[in-house]
Amino acid sequence: MKPIYQLIKPSLAQKSQKLDHLQDILLACLPQNCHSHLSIANLNNKQLTLVTDSSVWASRLRLYTNTMLDMLQQHGNTEINRIKVRQIQTHLNIKPEIKKKQRQMSSRIGVLISQSASSVEDEALKSALLKLAKNAK
Repeated sequence: MKPIYQLIKPSLAQKSQKLDHLQDILLACLPQNCHSHLSIANLNNKQLTLVTDSSVWASRLRLYTNTMLDMLQQHGNTEINRIKVRQIQTHLNIKPEIKKKQRQMSSRIGVLISQSASSVEDEALKSALLKLAKNAK
């Protein structure tokens, strides 16, 4: 069985090492609290794409775009002229379906509603209350 490093294309390994190097440079110029929220997604056509786990962190990292570009141009040995920051959803917030509970009226409430209906003079309201009282169990 071949070792894993022999199975990986050399160009892919080189790109991975380059992205790791770029990430180290970026982390050096960013505050410590940004480090766990930043990953490099791709380097393509002189554009570096960064991803983060929330829109708040994406906004914060966009504030550092010029600082990151300067640092990469000084230490990265690359010609990156644009940094794009994107927010990705790291996990899906799937809420379980909540079944609405069928509420039931007790027979005692039904009796109270029908007693109230007997004292109402408006016929429409009286018939609505009686109909409601019939639904009591």
